[in-house]
Amino acid sequence: MKKHYAAGLLAAAMLSTGCFFALSASAEGQTAAIPVTVTVSNAGKLELTTASVNVTDRDNDGKYTIDEVLYAAHEAYYEGGAAAGYASETSTYGLSLKTLWGVTNGGSFGYYVNDGMAMSLADPVKEGDYIAAYVYSDTATF
Repeated sequence: MKKHYAAGLLAAAMLSTGCFFALSASAEGQTAAIPVTVTVSNAGKLELTTASVNVTDRDNDGKYTIDEVLYAAHEAYYEGGAAAGYASETSTYGLSLKTLWGVTNGGSFGYYVNDGMAMSLADPVKEGDYIAAYVYSDTATF
């Protein structure tokens, strides 16, 4: 009887302080990080070669994307993190690269998933995928 009473008091205390709801909300909707391999080339110079990156679902939409992979790669390996070397933006063409490995060049970038050309940074990736991203060396004629 005393155990049930103590459990009831604890539950009432948690409900009255909001702890119960905060704990259940924080666990809901979160997904685990997945390992992905990334290579980044800057105008022909390899900057990051087959590096393992743990990717999280940053926007909590239930999927992992190329954007989230490249963000994670910059957080892990670029000096100053993603804030210093990576940017994406939504334009009339969808989610696009703005800055890759510190280079902002008007959109002259490319990226592949498992050796197949991707259409958008919003394309999905899964555990074990290989992402290759690059800055074009010739931004005039590509």
